[in-house]
Amino acid sequence: MENNEKKDCKIAKRERCYEFAVEERSEFPDDRSWSNAERCLIYDVLRIIMKYLNIRDLKNAGYVSRVWQKAALDEEKARLWPDVFMIHLDEDPSKKDDTLHRKCINNLWIKPVMGLLFHNLNKTERIRWNCTSNHNDCICKHLPHDCDTIIVNTYGVVCDETEIEDTDDTRISCFFLPKVPNVEITSYSFSYSSENRERYKNKKDLQAFMNSPDAKCIILLALPTSLSFIKNTLKSITRRYGLRRIPMCGGICPGLYLCKEFSRKKSCSAPLSWIAIRISGADVDSWSVIIKHETTKKMIEEKLKIFRANIKLRKYSVGLKFSCLLRGTRIFNHKDVESKLFRKVFPDVPLTGCFSGGEFGHVAIDKGFDFHHGYHEKSTVFLILSYG
Repeated sequence: MENNEKKDCKIAKRERCYEFAVEERSEFPDDRSWSNAERCLIYDVLRIIMKYLNIRDLKNAGYVSRVWQKAALDEEKARLWPDVFMIHLDEDPSKKDDTLHRKCINNLWIKPVMGLLFHNLNKTERIRWNCTSNHNDCICKHLPHDCDTIIVNTYGVVCDETEIEDTDDTRISCFFLPKVPNVEITSYSFSYSSENRERYKNKKDLQAFMNSPDAKCIILLALPTSLSFIKNTLKSITRRYGLRRIPMCGGICPGLYLCKEFSRKKSCSAPLSWIAIRISGADVDSWSVIIKHETTKKMIEEKLKIFRANIKLRKYSVGLKFSCLLRGTRIFNHKDVESKLFRKVFPDVPLTGCFSGGEFGHVAIDKGFDFHHGYHEKSTVFLILSYG
């Protein structure tokens, strides 16, 4: 008898809960009951509103209903531009909202597949938010699982018209690329955890990786301890492939980390020795130029104008700048000289990058190539990536 009474009680509770749910849903009708005209009107209004939402809020908005989900997905697919912005971390580590992933996600407007974070070489700040120090606050926890985020310790950062050469500055230059149709982004890296006996094998693999027939652009980053290995690799590529030059940029950095979610488990890799990023595809083009002997504003502007005249930009473009730490105010006695000249010649192209201890690059434009192996000092390398 007691068991039957318990069953009847449970059934009565379920019926009351169901009746309550039906009453609640009657106040907010399901979008399946809307007419086609109502759906189209609501969809168009949602698309206008969702243009003002960052990627996190856009994802959350897609959980409201099917119409909202459709509008959010279409808005996400339409955001194909490269996202470049700068964030500033407060010096007070007790502020919970002042973390890398919070400020980065709040400023992110696209669904990324690759990201570069340039920050100054400040030991206190580096320990505070580095992916190797605190996995719980790692940025890879808040990005798509297939997004490779490279965190680069530098001697200074560049974002649009701003060049920060002070290593104690806490600002971070962030650059993210979305998933673009007919464009592939792959990376190949070497970690400290790898055994040294595999270095020769990695050299051959790196040569094959960088000289893929579909490659349109190479971004190469390395530590000072890997400089001789990278230089020998670039010389081997020059001897083997002759005048074939893939647009390339990069530099020597004091710290390098690959922050990624491996096998859907939230974890980060060990510090890297070097990493090469290859961008390929039919709907992407890139060009690079080196500014080395030009030490006046007029000379740099003239070279950038020649560079601009020999390239044809697509719908979306972004610029990368790797400059020697001995340039900047040490040569021009003024701040932001090269970045402002770049903005003057390319007013619609966002710029990101850093100051490094050595630069990788080629003069690769439609009408000319250089004959250098690819490593430079006391120079600035500009690369423009254009797609769409």
